[in-house]
Amino acid sequence: MRTRAMIVTAAAAVVLLAGCGEGTTPSTDGAPSSRSTTGATGAPGTPSASGTPSSPVTDGASPNAPAAAREVPAECAALPLAGGGTYTGKALGACVATTLPSYGSGRMRMFGDDLDGTVAFTYTPEYAFEVVGKNGPENIRMTYNDGTIWVDQGDGPVRGDVKSEKQEEMLAGLVAEMYRVYSDPAMYADLVQSSKAWTADSGTKAVELPDGSSVDAFRIVSDKPFTWNGAPIDEYVVEFGADWVPVSAAATMSVMGQRSTITQLFYDLGADITITPLG
Repeated sequence: MRTRAMIVTAAAAVVLLAGCGEGTTPSTDGAPSSRSTTGATGAPGTPSASGTPSSPVTDGASPNAPAAAREVPAECAALPLAGGGTYTGKALGACVATTLPSYGSGRMRMFGDDLDGTVAFTYTPEYAFEVVGKNGPENIRMTYNDGTIWVDQGDGPVRGDVKSEKQEEMLAGLVAEMYRVYSDPAMYADLVQSSKAWTADSGTKAVELPDGSSVDAFRIVSDKPFTWNGAPIDEYVVEFGADWVPVSAAATMSVMGQRSTITQLFYDLGADITITPLG
């Protein structure tokens, strides 16, 4: 049943949004915002056994679009990216906050438990995204433009609203918000900085991306469980290629008695992307 398949994912979204309300505030116009002066973006992790993705979902755009020229952000250039490296949450957060926006656009594969989708996103001229994927057994498509979320689960587009009295609209809105929060640099700023210490594995590992390419990435892990504005995070993992190229991110938390991992794989960074609202 569609509603049942969305419950755990929506519950995780509630936890994350509760954290946003206290530390990172998604702006009403859709642009990432934070009261912190330093930002952070999410980073990479490896797929967990419980979050193994199904075959990639395509969004109709070229999976091999050329990436735009990009300079390593100053916040990252100041940090050594090396095996065995140690980082403070403040410094790492300031770096990862700039990595995705430094490309202006891109795609990511996001999956975990009942969530599985391909996300095309852009930060210019304003933050927007489109998702094509599945939520449980149901196909789902959604867009986010100018602060408005539209969700289509096969019956036509419905405007997602986390405050709606209609359960389907409310749950759909929460799932859409989860996608949005996970690709918001301001959220990553607070999230990464909430863990005081991070350590990189001793060497790199090859990470295969949805477009078929492979990147040798450094895996950086939060040293111990932490809380983000009251939301319990069991572990957060970020992975970067040379020059702090974002490769993946994985957040593990316990929600409603279940351990849940949401994984992201980033690719097509800098691709030419236009998001057209469903509604």
